[in-house]
Amino acid sequence: MKAIQKKSTCLVSDRAYRAIITNCINVMTEKNVSADIFMAVIMAVKEYLETGRLEHRPINRVRNIFDLFRADIDLAIRRATSARKAAATR
Repeated sequence: MKAIQKKSTCLVSDRAYRAIITNCINVMTEKNVSADIFMAVIMAVKEYLETGRLEHRPINRVRNIFDLFRADIDLAIRRATSARKAAATR
């Protein structure tokens, strides 16, 4: 009997998702980012992890902070895509 696997709404694994969000929170806390910018960055990161793009144009400060994490997020998306592709061929 095959186990039913749930379809993730995110482009990365749950483990990578938690690691990315935790890293964002830690860096922004360390830099004393204001609360409104903090939440806007977290929402932008979540949106990017779920869709692979930013639907809304964030303000410059949010975009600058988001760009700090973008390389790691893109790498995690590429890894998850190749892992899912490899799992599908098994």
